[in-house]
Amino acid sequence: MTDTAYPTSFAQQRLWFLDQLEPGTAAYNAARAFRIIGPLDLQALIRAVQEVVRRHESLRTIFDSVDGQARQIVLPEMEMEIPLVDLSGTPEQGHEQAALAIASEEGKKPFELTQGPLFRTLLVRLKPDQHLLILVMHHIITDGWSIAILFRELTKCYEAFTTGQSPELPGLPVQYAEYAQWQREYLSGGVLSDEVRYWKEKLAGAPTVLDLPTDHRRPSTPSWHGAAEHLVFDRDKFAKLKAFANQEGSTLFMVSMAAFQGWLWRYTMQNSILVGTPTAGRSLIEVENLIGFFVNTLVFRADLDENISFRQLVRQVRGFALETYAHQDVPFEKLVEELVPQRSVDITPLFQVMFIFQNMPKQVFKIQGLEMEDFPFETGIAKFDLTAEVYEVEEEEALHWRFEYNTDLFEPATIRQMIGHLRNLLNAAIENPDRSLARIALMDSTEREHLLVELNDTVADGGQPPSIEVGFKRQAARTPDSAAVLFKGQKFSYKQINKRANCLAHHLIKRGVRPGDSVGVSFERSPQMVIALLGVLKAGAAYVPLDSTYPPQWLSFVVEDSQVWGVVTDTATRHRLPPTLRNVVALDGDAELIETLSADNLDLQSSRDDTAYVLYTSGSTGTPKGVQGTHRACLNRFAWMWRTYPFQAGEVCCQKTNLGFVDSVWEIFGPLLAGVPSVIIPQETLHDPEELLQTLAREHVTRIVLVPSLLRMLLEHAPRLGERVPGLKLWSCSGEMLPTDLVERFRAGFPAATLLNLYGSAEVAADVTWHQVREQDIRANSIPIGKPIANTQVYILDANCDPVATGVRGEIYVGGDNLARGYWRRPELTAERFVQNPAAPERSPRLYRTGDVGRFKATGEIEYLGRVDSQVKLRGMRLELGEIEAVLGTHPGVREAVVALTADQQRLAAYVTVDNGTAPSAGELRRFLRARLPEHMVPASYSCLEQWPLLPSGKLDRKAVLRAPAVPLADHDGLVAPRTEVERKLAAIWQELLKLERVGIDQNFFELGGHSLLALQVMARIRSLFEVELPVRRLFEEPTLAALGAAVETAQALGVKARAPILQRSARPVVASQSPEALTTQLDNLSATELQSLLQRVLRDKPPEQ
Repeated sequence: MTDTAYPTSFAQQRLWFLDQLEPGTAAYNAARAFRIIGPLDLQALIRAVQEVVRRHESLRTIFDSVDGQARQIVLPEMEMEIPLVDLSGTPEQGHEQAALAIASEEGKKPFELTQGPLFRTLLVRLKPDQHLLILVMHHIITDGWSIAILFRELTKCYEAFTTGQSPELPGLPVQYAEYAQWQREYLSGGVLSDEVRYWKEKLAGAPTVLDLPTDHRRPSTPSWHGAAEHLVFDRDKFAKLKAFANQEGSTLFMVSMAAFQGWLWRYTMQNSILVGTPTAGRSLIEVENLIGFFVNTLVFRADLDENISFRQLVRQVRGFALETYAHQDVPFEKLVEELVPQRSVDITPLFQVMFIFQNMPKQVFKIQGLEMEDFPFETGIAKFDLTAEVYEVEEEEALHWRFEYNTDLFEPATIRQMIGHLRNLLNAAIENPDRSLARIALMDSTEREHLLVELNDTVADGGQPPSIEVGFKRQAARTPDSAAVLFKGQKFSYKQINKRANCLAHHLIKRGVRPGDSVGVSFERSPQMVIALLGVLKAGAAYVPLDSTYPPQWLSFVVEDSQVWGVVTDTATRHRLPPTLRNVVALDGDAELIETLSADNLDLQSSRDDTAYVLYTSGSTGTPKGVQGTHRACLNRFAWMWRTYPFQAGEVCCQKTNLGFVDSVWEIFGPLLAGVPSVIIPQETLHDPEELLQTLAREHVTRIVLVPSLLRMLLEHAPRLGERVPGLKLWSCSGEMLPTDLVERFRAGFPAATLLNLYGSAEVAADVTWHQVREQDIRANSIPIGKPIANTQVYILDANCDPVATGVRGEIYVGGDNLARGYWRRPELTAERFVQNPAAPERSPRLYRTGDVGRFKATGEIEYLGRVDSQVKLRGMRLELGEIEAVLGTHPGVREAVVALTADQQRLAAYVTVDNGTAPSAGELRRFLRARLPEHMVPASYSCLEQWPLLPSGKLDRKAVLRAPAVPLADHDGLVAPRTEVERKLAAIWQELLKLERVGIDQNFFELGGHSLLALQVMARIRSLFEVELPVRRLFEEPTLAALGAAVETAQALGVKARAPILQRSARPVVASQSPEALTTQLDNLSATELQSLLQRVLRDKPPEQ
């Protein structure tokens, strides 16, 4: 008897491809275990297994390909043994745990599809009369229904053999290979195209990547590591669910699916949620008792908005289900080919979350002398990011939810928290199904208390001075001769600075400055700038930075809007300031006059709630707005840092931020009020990384505050940063999002240093949350911004100003001592941004609405997710630019990315910077994004900048990006002819399979019409033509002719030989009654090699004419 090869079913074809893409994975193992109680006849059990294998061809099937097309090969026989692991002689106490571990390990062992067998058994003896039977099969030959058939037949055969009888089992009208052939005949031509068209229309416009917040970055290669958590709805809750389902004319599946999709929506706020769900695929009565892979996957879509209720969602799911069940036979792989032709190797296509509703009862079999039942165990494998399996436990009258999740993405605490939210959502929805899903609280009272109260319990008494100038005065009294400021080799003591500041304060008062006035200050960074600031504060006034390098129009607006009394500056700067300034004090030009005044401390003293500064920041309307920062806010920020990271003897800080930016407040006054000297770094030094590092090392600087872009510049110049500035042990990043790749580079270049990620703005005294970076943060999606500092509170609220649960996106609101008074002379804007506290008014009556989006992690720390105002509308669709930027930034050839709407508001434009000077092509970036984002989120154009345009603070100037000189990236779609013999042969393969006359070496296989099945055929032809073995994954990662040619040449050089085919295949015999159409379809399913072989046999073996 010879082995026979047949076409695979569409479902088998999909798993064959996945196995080729990720060889050696156990992700598609189906493992079950059954506890057997009673005296077991092992030989009868072995005979029973062998009989079932004999009955079902699928259990003795292996797989291989011809010209890249999968074929199933039915072996005529397969001997099955049942290895025995005997634990009965070991202490009974650990038996069950040991058996679970054995079952789990057995379930993780991969199968070799081309070798087989794809079905194995193992028996674990716990006691002489108690065993655990473990069955493991590859999903390509089985499904959940089949496993139930398998065990049912095993028990019947076992019972027959132990009683000396022959098993009585129903006949099998067909075998699986015949079903696969029928499926390909039926689902072809017009029938298939109509079904695919239906699904394309049904899923049009829905995002195919679920934006579910994860704890860790997605690995480039899936590991399939998984774990599981459970949720149970008890008898009362289950009864309510069933009653509601009956009331709505729905099933438990529909109600559960609606709850699941509504729950996912609350985390993602994506208007359309796609979820996969299996369907049995056994619509033919002939296959009812057949073991095989029949299950198909349907994609369920739910469309949600802020107003949808649970009842409305259930009705939507019901309607979707009833309609789409009429179209459930279309193979999932065909949908993938049509909708996601270029499959990403690190993310599953169309959906990443699966929902399974099990309506089969628990398997319990009783035969003479034995009792057998399911024995659940975990294999530690996750096929998807998240899978929810829902099933009823009859004896408990309860509904169980099992959540299998990818441990590369989620922490257990996160999943447990999310499961609790689902429980709360569904319980509340059943009680009030007409309430908007958006208004149902996900968190319970315990979590609410944790987020609103416990995390914000930050009260600390720092014994702070009443004002900044008083704090300086006290420090000057303690250490009058210590260095306060270092500048260009000069040292300025506290006594010197204090005396000059006192003289200036007396001069300002004499000139008419009154407490509460605003006085402009305009200097380059220098000791004179520090003296000017202290002099203004000592006079009871607030300082207003006036940066003379800013445009005259901007300066004139600030002078007029702030109503400054005048300005303190120097003679070199005054001519660059607006002529409308009423009073000008030049420290150098008026020095003789100022120095004649008293150098004694003044009796004036500001209160904590007085304004210390008015900093003008960019406004969303283009008009600058002045933020009124208070002494209380500044001193609270200082005191928190002094307590949390106390200064040690010999420390030195540096001042390098322009006065108009809020980070300068800590840089100047934080060390100054604590007796620590600061080195003032000139502007020209700041732009030269080598000179900056030399200055920091020469001056023995121990702490620095900087934006991430400056940190990146230093690391690019000196990757081994710790060797250049070994004493600089505390680095504080703020002002921009801190990328994980930058953290990784920093920790590699300076492992002994501490890196802080600070978050805030001028409205909250620079910094209001903090996070000390840890090693494990490198795996995270982003670096957390942490928790609130002392005497501040942080809340995350939704669009209705309700607190959001852990993991749910919302807008960040800040309360407490760090709040500014508001915006100078902008009462409407102040009322809009500084709002009443709806969450916990007893803690802080006012909150600052930051406009930033964030979420609480399970650790209680906050993850920053972007700006509310970075959401734009393009052709009516809401887009989050930060989301596109984050995905584009993960491309290995991109350092950082910015995405913006073009001037006509009609297209998205992407701008990138690169590390090595070689930018990816626009086509490559576009393909990369298309594999991860919906089409409407993929930018139309791509350009490369040498460096980002920066604001004086060092932050990215987003508005200037569109005007910056950028180099457009070429698509590389021009036809560059093959250059080598290997490339020419590959081009011929592509031309044949893609039916093209010409292909270029830079063209993309998938953009030319390729898909996963054609990719397998390309690799098969490479195997045959070049006699080398390449992984299928290579074509997905580098889908150009040039890259593939290089891979072939490398394999040839390394001697990576192609494996030999298993056997000579023959086509399935054609029955005499077969129709011409069926015969044509069968021939269509044969490869070119098989057709050639068949033709030769026909010509050779043609029977003589009668």
